Amino acid sequence: MAQVLGSSGMGKVAFAANVVAPLAKFSGLGSLFFAQPRKIGTLIPGVVLEEDGRDEMEITQHPVEHGAPITDHAYMRPAELMMRCAWSASLFGQPYLRAIYMQLQQMQASRQPITVSTGKRVYKNMLIRVLSAGTTGPQDENLLNVTCTFQEVLLVRTYESLVSPREQQAQAHNTARPQSTGTVTPIRTANTGVSAATDPGFDYTSMTAVHVVTGGVK
Repeated sequence: MAQVLGSSGMGKVAFAANVVAPLAKFSGLGSLFFAQPRKIGTLIPGVVLEEDGRDEMEITQHPVEHGAPITDHAYMRPAELMMRCAWSASLFGQPYLRAIYMQLQQMQASRQPITVSTGKRVYKNMLIRVLSAGTTGPQDENLLNVTCTFQEVLLVRTYESLVSPREQQAQAHNTARPQSTGTVTPIRTANTGVSAATDPGFDYTSMTAVHVVTGGVK
């Protein structure tokens, strides 16, 4: 329905008179945004008055060793987008505005990623984080002025790979999966054969660790 307002002859005249003209004084770009359609999922706004995209990188504040890969210490945060849109009830009345706002609410409540198209970029895998209808006054009773704040959902894929059997690996102690061999019980003995019980001056630094393996993981 919003596409009809933006493309038909009489609809464009009525829409420009009722929406673009009253709101252009706030942005000065009403006609510019009106010329190129934008999309929120499958919904086409009557007019987009403002777009504000944000890409932010998270960078470590800890010192990084010289020569280390810097990419290991920085990552991109989800993209964010703020879009201020408007629809007019001049042709279809108040029920049309309620239907548009209900459709936006359903998009938000479904929590399904959508594609948002702006004049500069196409944002994929976006969710509506904030949906605001603003304040309605006597002069904009027949207008739906909505501010949507979108945030990207970062989607990843994981893969499982097969590895060679342990006996075929050159460094199985480093690359093979752990194998259970039962419980490991450590026992400490002294090199001198003298214990602390018989010698108060016994030196513990001369001790060596001997592990009696009765099972465990190697």
